[in-house]
Parts: sequence; C-alpha cells; structure tokens
Amino acid sequence: MKQFLFKTAFFLVGFVLLVLLFSFASKKYVEAHATFTIKPSTTNIIIGHSQPECGLNDSLIINTENFSQGGESYFYTYLKVKKLLVVNEKIENVFISFSNNQIAVEMDKWTYGDKYIINYYPKYSFMMDHTDYKLLLKNNYLAVVRADFKATITNTKFIMAKDKSYLKDRNWGGYLKIEWNKVDSLMKKNYLNKFEKKQFTKISNTNIYYLQKIIDLCTSKKVGVVLFRTPIHDGLFQIQNEFLFDKVRLENFKSVVFLDFIHFPITKNGFADFSHLNYKGATAFSKFFNALLQKDVFHSKNAQQIIDNEISNLKKTKLK
Repeated sequence: MKQFLFKTAFFLVGFVLLVLLFSFASKKYVEAHATFTIKPSTTNIIIGHSQPECGLNDSLIINTENFSQGGESYFYTYLKVKKLLVVNEKIENVFISFSNNQIAVEMDKWTYGDKYIINYYPKYSFMMDHTDYKLLLKNNYLAVVRADFKATITNTKFIMAKDKSYLKDRNWGGYLKIEWNKVDSLMKKNYLNKFEKKQFTKISNTNIYYLQKIIDLCTSKKVGVVLFRTPIHDGLFQIQNEFLFDKVRLENFKSVVFLDFIHFPITKNGFADFSHLNYKGATAFSKFFNALLQKDVFHSKNAQQIIDNEISNLKKTKLK
C-alpha cells in the first residue's frame, strides 16, 4: 500500500512539474516569437478602459492607435505599455484615460477578481515578473491557477498558428464601435439614483500605484504622457465624486499633464449609456481630438484653456 501511494504521489508530482514546465516554456515562446508591431505612421497610443475604447475612433485620429480595452485595470495596462514601448521606439506620446471610476476601490477587483484574472492573465502572463505574480497570488491564487491553465492552452494555439501577430483581433484592445443608446431606458430604471447610492468613498491604491508605474516607465523612455477624461453624460457628472477624484489627482499626479474633456458637448443620441459614447458621439469627439492633435495643442502650456475655449465655442454654436 505504501509503495502504491508513493508511486501515485511521485506520478502526480511529476505531472504537475511537467505542466509547470510546459507553461513556462509556452510563455517563453510567446515572448520570443510574438510580434507587436504597430502601424508605421503611429507615434501616439491611447490606453485605458472602456470609456476611451468606445469613445475614440483611431481611424479618425492622425498617427494614433487606440489600445484601450474594457475592464482593464492599470496593472494589465502597465504590462501592455511596457511591451509596446520596447518594440516600437517611434512612439512619442501615450494618452492615458484617467477617470473617476479608475481610482475607486472597485479597481482592485479589476486587478485580481476571478473573471478579470481569467480574462487578462492569459494575455499578459508571459511578461509578468515576480512582483506581478506575487500581487495576484497573494490576493487570488486559485484564479491564477485556473488562468494559467487557460494561458497554456492559448499559448499552445499561438505556437501552432502561422500568424505571430499578438495585436490582431483586438487582443490588446482597440476602438469598439457601439451603435445602441440606452440612456432613456436607464433613466426609466432610475439608474442615476442607484449609482449615487453606490458612490465610492474608498480608493484603489493598487490601481493608483500601477498608473504611476506607467508614467514612470514613459518618462524613463522620454515618451510624453497625457492623462485625460472622456466626455460623460451631464447627469452622471453631477453626482460622481469629483472631490475625491481631484484630491487623488493633485496628491499623486499634479506634475502630469491632465486634460479634461468631460464637458465636451455630446448630443443625447451620441451616448451609449451615461458613461460611454456610441459611434455617433465617438465620431464627434474623435474629430475634435484629432483637430487638437494636428494643432499640437497637447504640448501647449495652456492646453486646458484652449480646450475649454473650443468646447465653449462648440456649445455656443449648437445653441444658435
């Protein structure tokens, strides 16, 4: 009986070690053979969560690619940016979405919650170092085990594929066209009242820490950094926690350029919901963003004032 148990244990240990070895080898293969090449004309990239993903159509913005992805915390975005900057030295500017919900404690779930690890870990695990692994394992080791199994399967498919582009099929984000508008239906369901009751009062130190890492990384490579907020419905702006947002921004990122588009005029049919633009709103905002880029407004010392004046003029025009 003892001999049987010994052989069984030996087999299981050997099997686990073999799986771990293959997992490690598959990640190394992806790291060595995957390509992350962006368009030859691209000098600017946009990163963030679903708001810029839906709100900025990069086909309308000169020399720019949008790598934003819904539900992505700065932890995973940091890994993405680290790789993109290494293999694309022509990138000059990184535009980082910085909105109220991105400082909320809810972002901790976006980093190590079950569904987020399962979704994002397979895409970025080949780039993680011991510090990154430690954070995830400490907070949710079971999800990491499951996600690593999924990563191994995903990596095996990549090994067998002829196309080694890692950026295809929006794997690392991209503009997402939304055609619907749910503002009226959400109004009927008292969405804003429910949102206000759930308003956050605690922040995610983890997400703030990794945003700082992204900024430090860009700075070390002499790449420009611009934090920005996308337009949202005025009804949502009226009830969100601006005091805490400003407090976090000024305490942590006061020296970083922050440009606020939150009051950019979007018609009612340009919203997908209270916090996201549909394709109509995205078209208007993207054209505005592109015009500023072409005029090199983002590098101006009074960029926010120029933006505010342009927005004010647009509002006056629409009132006529």
